Amino acid sequence: MGEDMKILQVIPNLNAGGGERFTVDLCNELSREHEVHLITFYDTDGYDLLAGFLNDSVKLQTLHKKRGFDYKIIFRLYAQIKKIHPDVIHTHLRCINYLLPLIPLFKVIKIIHTIHSDAFRECENIYIRKIRNLFFKRGIIIPVTVSKESSIKYYEAYRNKKCYLIHNGRSYPDKSEKYNKTKSEIENYKLNNSTKVFINVARISDEKNQTMLIDAFSQYINDTQSDAILLIIGGGKNESLKNKIKDKIAFSSKRGVRIFYLNEKSNVTDYLYTSNFFCLTSLYEGMPISLIEALAVGCIPISTPAGGVSEIISELNKSFLSSDYTRDSYVKLLKKVTELNENEYNKYKYEAISMFRSEYTINKSVNKYINIYE
Repeated sequence: MGEDMKILQVIPNLNAGGGERFTVDLCNELSREHEVHLITFYDTDGYDLLAGFLNDSVKLQTLHKKRGFDYKIIFRLYAQIKKIHPDVIHTHLRCINYLLPLIPLFKVIKIIHTIHSDAFRECENIYIRKIRNLFFKRGIIIPVTVSKESSIKYYEAYRNKKCYLIHNGRSYPDKSEKYNKTKSEIENYKLNNSTKVFINVARISDEKNQTMLIDAFSQYINDTQSDAILLIIGGGKNESLKNKIKDKIAFSSKRGVRIFYLNEKSNVTDYLYTSNFFCLTSLYEGMPISLIEALAVGCIPISTPAGGVSEIISELNKSFLSSDYTRDSYVKLLKKVTELNENEYNKYKYEAISMFRSEYTINKSVNKYINIYE
């Protein structure tokens, strides 16, 4: 990885999201050969499940941010940067905005910013985008996108082609000590050994579109009477949406549809290992880590045609993408994949694992970031 560097990663929090999961893996891998510091804006709480996955060698610091705009964060961030004196600052998600006023004070430090999703949604304020773009165009901040689609959105948002494309990666997801317990849990949900298990892993939020998934799965079961269950794993702070999802599941269960909302889990990989199909119904995406995890364990992904998801799944099989974002389109997709025979299913299972190993490991991502850092 080259000479030892002092690297500072900055992210709002360590909630169980894709950008957060990637940042933790990135920190852990970098810390093998470099001094790595991680700053989070918010204090860790019950939602920060990923904090426990950091290696002891990663130095974690929180800035005690309040909700909404908190100008004190600028001064606290300045103090930490001055104390750490990093060679590289790498920001993720929206926290780059708090760094902008400090950049003239740290001219010798290289700054990288990863845009993990749609550039317009990551920064909705057009005036802040213009300020960011001053730094992007002059090469003071090096922007990184995570998929071809996110690169296109970056260009549309900033009218600037100066960016790097680095796919997200993931450490190989081993089974945890909870695996046997998880396997028994899912066996209890199934009617028999041939029951197909569909799983959705995503933050509970409107753009993840879980309500459509529930409607589509219910319609699929009613149309086909298939022996299948759906597991939904996800957390977040949108309690009204969680309640809506629970109500939909309760209504579907009265019609014989078996859907289980399991809240947030620290051992998501165990559930992926015991599932057949990984479902995404997002309205937009960057490069979801949950999808990369699914590939790694051979859980066949099926999805709406959202962002970087389309790129990955098209490599496996374009027919595993729905034609649009509607319920009817997704019902057709569910029917299509359950028509796979055993040989076809095993073929795609092992092709998914091969894709992960060749394209989406954390080592590949880290090596590309190191090239930029240096």
